[in-house]
Amino acid sequence: MRREDKAPAGSMRYPGAAAIAFITLIVGSIWLQSREGLPEPVAVVTAEVSRPKIAKAKPPALSDQVLAFAAFAKEDLPTQSPGARASTASGMRLLAQAIAARGNSVLWRDRAKRLEEAAMKVEQAADSTAAAQLAHDTLVQVADWIAGLPRVVGGHEAMRSAARSIAPGEPLRDQTGKVEEFFGAVARALAGANNTST
Repeated sequence: MRREDKAPAGSMRYPGAAAIAFITLIVGSIWLQSREGLPEPVAVVTAEVSRPKIAKAKPPALSDQVLAFAAFAKEDLPTQSPGARASTASGMRLLAQAIAARGNSVLWRDRAKRLEEAAMKVEQAADSTAAAQLAHDTLVQVADWIAGLPRVVGGHEAMRSAARSIAPGEPLRDQTGKVEEFFGAVARALAGANNTST
């Protein structure tokens, strides 16, 4: 009797297990290829978030421009009264610097520029009456601007009243007292003074 050739021992002993191992290997290989190029998982770190301490803002100190204007209104202006147009224009320029510093914004810098231009027109006006017209219109507007400035304490009505009292039809040289009162009122308002005495 002829013996049939037998397969080597153990080669096909567990055909099902070999097939499963092969399939697992293929699936695992496909899965690994599909994972390539994906970002690594992000590690989530939890930490206690501390809120920053917000320091209370201190009110800013008076600027040099405000102090210079206040000094001008209190001391220099009365000595310059005989040159009414020159002293008014000088006060308007100092006032422009003061409101630009106190307002600290594009709007207030633009207003300061307009005030400086008005000062030049007052100085170069054809006569003292024309200068008074320009000064009246400008200073009434300025009084309203300053009333809306941040950190200005009181004196709003005093400024407006003094500005309106400058008569546009009278020569500016005859109204030096009214001009002085206007600049004094504005200086007190910008400096944050509570009193209204000159």
